[in-house]
Amino acid sequence: MVMDTCRMRDDGTTANAMKEQMGRLDGKVALITGAAGGIGRVAAELFAREGARVVIADVVEVDGKAAVDAISDAGRHAAFVHADVSDPEQADAMVRFALDTFGGLHVLYNNAGVFPVDDGGVLETPEATWERVMAINLKGVWLGCRAGIPAMVRAVGARTRVVFLGNPNNPTGTIFRRPAWEAFLAAMPDHVVVVADDAYAEYVADDDYPDTIRVRGDGKVPVVTLRTFSKLYGLAGLRVGYAVAPPAVIDVLGRVRQPFSVNSLAQVAACAALDDDDHVRRTLAANRAGMAYLTAAFDRLGLAHVPSAANFILVHVGDGGAVYQALLRRGVIVRPMDVYGFPAHVRVTVGLPEENARFVDALGQVLADTRR
Repeated sequence: MVMDTCRMRDDGTTANAMKEQMGRLDGKVALITGAAGGIGRVAAELFAREGARVVIADVVEVDGKAAVDAISDAGRHAAFVHADVSDPEQADAMVRFALDTFGGLHVLYNNAGVFPVDDGGVLETPEATWERVMAINLKGVWLGCRAGIPAMVRAVGARTRVVFLGNPNNPTGTIFRRPAWEAFLAAMPDHVVVVADDAYAEYVADDDYPDTIRVRGDGKVPVVTLRTFSKLYGLAGLRVGYAVAPPAVIDVLGRVRQPFSVNSLAQVAACAALDDDDHVRRTLAANRAGMAYLTAAFDRLGLAHVPSAANFILVHVGDGGAVYQALLRRGVIVRPMDVYGFPAHVRVTVGLPEENARFVDALGQVLADTRR
């Protein structure tokens, strides 16, 4: 998870905002930059209290080590690394330090270079720095969504017409929660249409996950929610889904869509699927069990992975393309991720118990071969 510190303050609102977004942190590894004092130290102490193992990265060594000592004295785990994140080599080093010290990295809290300004806002580290940090060997980092929301807001301009948000995101499986969704809608100008791609929504168990059909802001910005029967309901071959949008948007879509875009059989199957509660319960239970099995296997194999709210998981395997090809030769299909910018990862869909077991066995053989 990469958290953006825009509009956060060095008071209770910082802690509350983070608590709303972070979810459970017990046992996670958090790398917090600029954490020797101020907002960063507040964040470090909060993460530690919530059970995270904390790495404090800063250029002020005396204060940084004092912050680590304070956390350690409270019975929590913390370590300090001297790093100037504007230097790519030092940014690389701090990430490697977190991985080597605690064996993983789940949270990257962007605090370095955040300074209060007169109007109560903040100035933050240039995004190019964080793009560099995120690109460097980030095994197991909970990537993207929360940092992506403010970045998308800043990217919207007078020529922007449509913004797409995937939640859960593909291929990371990460989600943004209701406060982020509401803030995003409030920040959008009224000439923009917001499309919420909720293809994997039914898998999410988080109570704060936004139902974009019901939570649609104040109405000034048109929201189009997309849902599909291809995922949870298992009707991928029938190519059927639906959109929920204001009448004016639906009218335009109706005028430009292909005639007979969904055939009669697909419509009957979709209506039947909506009534098949038993299938939904069994599928969700199988997904929960399969996700637990796969994550435990990845931990056993020493593979970092991104915590997922969907029915797939992004796992760091080294050379994603080579592992994909080797698994394919063993009759196991995963998705290579180089096209998404994650060449060291593959995406694995949760299957039936016997399919999951076959995949784990094949993956273990492939990794053993590559490590010889």
